[in-house]
Amino acid sequence: MRGQKVNKDSRRLDIVLVAARYTEDGVLEFARGYERRGVIWSDVRIFERDTLLKKIKSGARIVTGDPVKIPGNYVANQRVRLEGKGGDERLVTNGTGSAQDDLGLPVL
Repeated sequence: MRGQKVNKDSRRLDIVLVAARYTEDGVLEFARGYERRGVIWSDVRIFERDTLLKKIKSGARIVTGDPVKIPGNYVANQRVRLEGKGGDERLVTNGTGSAQDDLGLPVL
């Protein structure tokens, strides 16, 4: 992809999630995505729910999105955020007022 550049939004992200799996009661089991490590992006990785909770609490910028033709370039759809307190924490995207985890991703 000579001469093409990664968009600025992709440089500001830490994790891009592209698919998810939920348990029968609606709790996120794991999500598939990519993680930025310095100036490069990892191959596809599996992120368990606890890992995502820790990363969000530490300030990581996690979004749902789609990879595009250029490696390391992503179209960010929605930011993943934490809703609720204590043992009632839910992983949701902006605008989702769900009572369970809901990232709005394709299900694995």
